Amino acid sequence: SFESEVRPFGNPLCQRDLGASYAPWTCVCAVLADRAGRTNTRFVAVEASSYLYELIPQHLAENTIDPEKSNIGLIKGAVAAERGLLYFPKVGDPMDNGGQATSDDGPIDYLGRTIEYEKVEAYPLKDVLSGDIWDLVHIDVQGVEYDVLAAGMDVLNECVRAIFIGTHSRKIEGQLLEIFHAQGWLLERERPTKFKYNKDRENIIGWTTRDGGQYWRNMRFAV
Repeated sequence: SFESEVRPFGNPLCQRDLGASYAPWTCVCAVLADRAGRTNTRFVAVEASSYLYELIPQHLAENTIDPEKSNIGLIKGAVAAERGLLYFPKVGDPMDNGGQATSDDGPIDYLGRTIEYEKVEAYPLKDVLSGDIWDLVHIDVQGVEYDVLAAGMDVLNECVRAIFIGTHSRKIEGQLLEIFHAQGWLLERERPTKFKYNKDRENIIGWTTRDGGQYWRNMRFAV
């Protein structure tokens, strides 16, 4: 359920959205918190695309969510394994959520598309998660999820109660199953990616036709 079973009602309800797009996860969590009468909340959405980032306030307003009242913070940037600058495809459509942050600004992306890039700040998990306990983290970073999460596993163990990961290849799913299981997390839900083999795409992430998902619970916070 959305509300934590182990966090006292008087404490903040915290959710973090990494690779937020126009922040549907942040929005629905804020709506549910409002309906449940939760006033002590904290939400943060992190998005690399300038176009999608600028849609977030509009999306919240359309769902009658006041960012200040709900304590919603927005961060313009990409989540990565380490701090620095990356390139992110320029987006012009709210349904285009296939952008992947990369250190290479070559004209062809992992899907074989000819694209333009914008420079974005890159933040590791220690920069975006440290300093609070997060009831739920959602991360959808289009093929670099293992690199990001493996680099920040200590922070996840310390600061995150539960995480939902959008997955983008069978290889990544296996890597995540291995590392989270080894770290003592509990897999509550899993759906594998679907893919269609494409001999012309060197990057196997480009074969994916339907994203997968894994929902893990951190047993360090279990009752």
